[in-house]
Amino acid sequence: MGRMIPSARGVLQGSLQGSTQDRLFAVPGGWQECRLELCGVPLRLTIPADPDRVLDAQVEAMHQGTLPDEAWPDPYWAALWSAATPTAEAVLQATWPPGTRALELGCGAGLVGLAALVRGCRVTFSDSAPQATCLALENARQNGFPEAQAQLIDWYDPPAASYDVILASDVLYPCGSHGAILRTIDRLLTPDGICWIGDPGRYAAQAFHHAAAERFRVALRDRAGQELGVPSVGEFQLFVLRRGAR
Repeated sequence: MGRMIPSARGVLQGSLQGSTQDRLFAVPGGWQECRLELCGVPLRLTIPADPDRVLDAQVEAMHQGTLPDEAWPDPYWAALWSAATPTAEAVLQATWPPGTRALELGCGAGLVGLAALVRGCRVTFSDSAPQATCLALENARQNGFPEAQAQLIDWYDPPAASYDVILASDVLYPCGSHGAILRTIDRLLTPDGICWIGDPGRYAAQAFHHAAAERFRVALRDRAGQELGVPSVGEFQLFVLRRGAR
């Protein structure tokens, strides 16, 4: 997958001070605060200052035998990946009614779920890494949404629950997890619900498009919201999944 390169679009970075840092766990390289303005909405986001060091520390722990394979948390929560910002922008322009139940899958720092909170949704952040859900809740709190919820979700053993909207970004890079992601969406999405998955145009998205079409009605949109006929490579795209006749 390569090194973890945070998205820099619309981000002003600064050192992190005060109570937020006190509430968070320690990470290699420390924390930084990003101030973003998306669709005219100012947001504050706390993320690891050096996400590569988070990954490197975990790999080193494995090699030293201090962290067994089965205890590995997913280290990729630590970066603000490139599709998160345009996915959040799309969510900010959505027209879902206030109180819509929304779930962010693979939330990482929680930017996409935070956008849904701004839109008035009742948001649950989810990830397989407890560090991610803790961070997402802190980011929600510091933007004025202390009521947000979080849940650890294993895509290979999803819980019994239902959501009107399921959101995700940058989760399609491992083709081997596509089946698990789709089963999780199938289990958690209400009959009339909708799922949005932002992708930066990775080759793996083409395989996901084929697999998703076997279970859902699938549409593709570009960053401007225009319909795409086929998955793109190297450009942002939004997968829109609905139930119903295919």
